[in-house]
Amino acid sequence: MNNYNVEKFLNEAKQNASSRVNNAQEVNLMMNMLNDPDFKVGVYKNGVGKVDELSIYETSRELVTSIISNGANINKEEARDLANQYNFSKNDASNMIGISKEFINTYLETGNKISLGAREHMNINLSMKHVEEKERIIPPGGLGNNTDKEKVVTTPAYNTVKVSGKNLY
Repeated sequence: MNNYNVEKFLNEAKQNASSRVNNAQEVNLMMNMLNDPDFKVGVYKNGVGKVDELSIYETSRELVTSIISNGANINKEEARDLANQYNFSKNDASNMIGISKEFINTYLETGNKISLGAREHMNINLSMKHVEEKERIIPPGGLGNNTDKEKVVTTPAYNTVKVSGKNLY
């Protein structure tokens, strides 16, 4: 029996939402997504609407089947049977998250925009933006300046992520 249910997990997570990073929650969501055969996400195309569904469970089983078949040099059917018996662990889910995050970070360093894929009401893209070093003048008595003289503050150069998106409908 399958004890994984993404929808139930999402509802519980939303009730306990926080602005803090929650690594354990990330891992639990990924583990649920990889192991829940009923969870599917719609694949949408701008101006067309829903064009397909993606099953993370099926996609993960295809990956495991390929690894088993090619690594052990056995036929695809036998490898698929083995893959269907496998449940991803918390450690597997954590590794998948690490790979996914590093892919996004590394891809952004190319200077190209990456699409997170369209959903029913949104299409989100990420890109890296470089912000040059700049000086700001804080007036006397201004935030962070308790003196009676102007204060010059230098913000060093840094990279940030720009999020852009649009409503599909």
